[in-house]
Amino acid sequence: MEQLAQTAQVTAIDFGISPNPNNGQFNLSYSDEQDTPAQLLIIDQSGRQISALNLSAVASQQLVFQGIPSGFYWIQLKTQKGKIGVKQLQIVK
Repeated sequence: MEQLAQTAQVTAIDFGISPNPNNGQFNLSYSDEQDTPAQLLIIDQSGRQISALNLSAVASQQLVFQGIPSGFYWIQLKTQKGKIGVKQLQIVK
């Protein structure tokens, strides 16, 4: 069990979303220069993937998601090396 917890900690990443809440337009920031962002998924509260976006390998980027209704979502960021981070996002229109 302890090894599983250590593995999860090694593969987890932290990233920033601002502003949050937002209207579908927000800034994504990630600071690990050795492992750049690769993909961003938006997942609804039921676990369905709403949108996916392949990211450029830069630390900070502005993202725009149109057509997504107001509500709470999960943002999942995957890096080039396979690490994953998840944060909650609120969209308000």
